[in-house]
Amino acid sequence: MERSLIGILGASGKVGQLVCDYLVRNTGYIVKAGYRKTIPFLFNGRLRWQFVDIQDKQKLFEFCRDCKIIINCIGSSRNINLNLAFMAHEVGAIYIDTYGTGKLKKELVNRDIVNSGCYILGAGVYPGLTGIAMNYLVKKYPSIKKWKGMAGSYEPIGAGAAEDLLYSCLYGFGIENAYWKHGQIKVPKRKEIEEIYIPQLQKTKNIALFLPDEILQIAKENDLETIRWYNILPNKEHMAIMKKAYQKLLQRNDIATEIQEFEEITRKSTEHWNIISFNSDDAEVGQILVKLEISNTSAYKMTGIVAALLAIRSAQTKRKAEFGTHMRLFRCNMYLKNCKKRCVHKGNAGSFCCLRRKRRNRYTVKDNSCTKI
Repeated sequence: MERSLIGILGASGKVGQLVCDYLVRNTGYIVKAGYRKTIPFLFNGRLRWQFVDIQDKQKLFEFCRDCKIIINCIGSSRNINLNLAFMAHEVGAIYIDTYGTGKLKKELVNRDIVNSGCYILGAGVYPGLTGIAMNYLVKKYPSIKKWKGMAGSYEPIGAGAAEDLLYSCLYGFGIENAYWKHGQIKVPKRKEIEEIYIPQLQKTKNIALFLPDEILQIAKENDLETIRWYNILPNKEHMAIMKKAYQKLLQRNDIATEIQEFEEITRKSTEHWNIISFNSDDAEVGQILVKLEISNTSAYKMTGIVAALLAIRSAQTKRKAEFGTHMRLFRCNMYLKNCKKRCVHKGNAGSFCCLRRKRRNRYTVKDNSCTKI
């Protein structure tokens, strides 16, 4: 049987449902949707639901064996994504993980199976879309060698997402309080936290210096002079839980209480925002030459689009995947076109704004050139 299937693990979850929806509506691929408890919805004959217990190796093999691509959308991926990556390697499928950075990447390197398989990690928003957008900018404007960026989000999340987020405090995807300058990673003596006004939120927020792995990779590959990246910090209550979880993880203690608290706080909040922002760092010029902003009220929707589009590109290309492939494989115009379409028709799936020489315009991208909408 020709392996033309795209298998989605965690298809009944929030991100999984969005990936299924996009692939079925926009491609001719057969989608195999893995579920464990209930089937939440039905589509046409190209969506095949199949029960799968990821803890049962035989059931997992039966699900994966005829798939060309396997997308992991399972919440709380910390304890299971390594087994899923191994299974994808065993059946010869491309493995796409909507998070999967940090600890999984190290494990794959340590076990020396990186070069014999195809692994696309960080196929979400942050990491993921952040690296894709940054890579797009440095390729489009190669003369600009100094950049600034930031990202952050706040919205109701489930227990699985809360667990992944809290564990990222210890098994993260970058270097805290660091930046890139003249070919070196720089770490200030004091932790850099600034308070800035964020126009999209119409309020001030604290931002903390952070150097994500994908941004560091882009800086090295494109010989950037400097890049300073910041995390937009959530509220104080949110931060207090993260600090408690971090201390417990250092002592190898369970953080189930913190996961529950974190989930409850986000569920009660009225704040729903996701922001990614980049601009050229042109202090000596006295103006920002290039600025790109992507904002949204749902990281789940953004992640679903990114993962689905990466799966489509993976199915179409013969290029071997490697760490960081999501930034080269993914065409930024694919996401931006979807943002435009969904903004017009659904209102809250995403928006893209590019500012150049202080003239505010909305753009889509076609054939590697900006076109005004």
